Amino acid sequence: MVKINWFVCKDVGWCDLYKIDINNKSVLNTYCIYIAWKGSGVDSSRTVLKIGQGFVQEVIINLRDDSEISSENKHGIFFTWAKLPNYHLNGVEVYLNHLLKPKFKSNDMPDESSKVAELPWSDGEDSLSFEKLDYEDNSKKNNSMELPF
Repeated sequence: MVKINWFVCKDVGWCDLYKIDINNKSVLNTYCIYIAWKGSGVDSSRTVLKIGQGFVQEVIINLRDDSEISSENKHGIFFTWAKLPNYHLNGVEVYLNHLLKPKFKSNDMPDESSKVAELPWSDGEDSLSFEKLDYEDNSKKNNSMELPF
């Protein structure tokens, strides 16, 4: 089983997709596996919306701009990610997609065997590892990337 340190937001728990500071050092230039969901992070009432991989900052911006994801944002969209060695990324993405069956599928699903990995939610959360992101409510900020022209 692939051990994963999923990110949570310091002092608030699961990160709200629309409140993550996209200029935080843990977000910048970090390639990751990610999960976006609605509902709870502590019980089975959640609906996984999307699973994939990419640079965290770009993923957050794209998900925020995605009309399908936005249409699900009645009570918040949660987001977590994890840094993994490149040799685990594709297999873990395949595993998570098969197991969690996201509502919106990625168009570029890797053609690779799945690798069993830790989920961010577990009955034995004490045994899971988390990395904490300093949380800043950016819901009132303009989170678009500034271009040099």
